[in-house]
Amino acid sequence: MDDDDWLTIGITEHDYKTFDYSYSSRKYILTQNLLKYAIPPFKHVRILKQDKRTWNFLHEIFDEEKQKNIVLVIGEDEYNDLKNEKWHYSKEILSTYQIETILRTNNISATKVRELIKNNANDEELLKYISKTTLNISIIIE
Repeated sequence: MDDDDWLTIGITEHDYKTFDYSYSSRKYILTQNLLKYAIPPFKHVRILKQDKRTWNFLHEIFDEEKQKNIVLVIGEDEYNDLKNEKWHYSKEILSTYQIETILRTNNISATKVRELIKNNANDEELLKYISKTTLNISIIIE
């Protein structure tokens, strides 16, 4: 198996964290956006429920797939938490895995989008921060 042809995505589902949308709804949003916006395209995409701590999840992928090149892609705010040792096994993750950070766009976070949705923002306001595809999917699963 060619490691570069695989994209494995973990959708977090922990009992110690609450989510505004169910796991199945978040998976649906991801798959619909992934189909439209995935760059670069991958030959194989695998979406897994990440019900373990990140350290254990990454090790499980490595052990199962014998992947030698695992890149953890996280948002800028999560990376700052990781660097500040707010994650379990922060030092080990930082020293073992390559990490790519997705920078914030226009200082907008998922928290901001969730606040807008909770406050019944109109579509025009939401479209400043999310794609039309995401907006349409969100309407379907509400």
